Amino acid sequence: MSAFFVSYSRTDTETAVWFANQLRAAGLPVWFDQVDIKPSDRWDRTIEAALHDCGGLVLILSPRSAASENVLDEITVAMDAHKPIIPLMIETCQPPLRLARVQWIDARTDKGQALSRCTEALQTAMGHAPAPISEAPRAAFQLFAHQADILAQRLTVFMGPMARHVVEHEGRASSSMDDLVQRLAARLPTAGDRDLFMQAVRGL
Repeated sequence: MSAFFVSYSRTDTETAVWFANQLRAAGLPVWFDQVDIKPSDRWDRTIEAALHDCGGLVLILSPRSAASENVLDEITVAMDAHKPIIPLMIETCQPPLRLARVQWIDARTDKGQALSRCTEALQTAMGHAPAPISEAPRAAFQLFAHQADILAQRLTVFMGPMARHVVEHEGRASSSMDDLVQRLAARLPTAGDRDLFMQAVRGL
């Protein structure tokens, strides 16, 4: 099955990042805009394509997302296409009317338990357990894992809290430290940011 689209309000980015990271670490396919939109992509068109191609929605539900027109549009696209929606309520709110009959997962007090329930729901929707992560890329990443913290710190200046996930994600596909640095630089939208990042990590 196609990846599940993570729908959230920008003000809930930190929580959305946490759930996206944890689900990916469990080997589940999720699509997260801050990682999966390339610098050269048109944001609106890429979001629209991802919504149409996704296997369903993981919705980070809060008063902000319930009031967000963008989130409501994403819910509408998914429901019109009869795709499953898994709401994770992180703060008490009135769910959008279209979700009135959809059972949500309570993530207000115990994120770990909510993550377990979300993982089970995704596995059920996919119809099978998630495929194991390839050990070869993981092994390559371990060769320079001790430098990941420094890279994530440098990248956070440009990307915010999503930086660590981006480092881990690109690290598993990189064949060397230089390859990883080049991949991370390519994630940045402007030549100026790329130059500053390359200067910040020179010598690692």
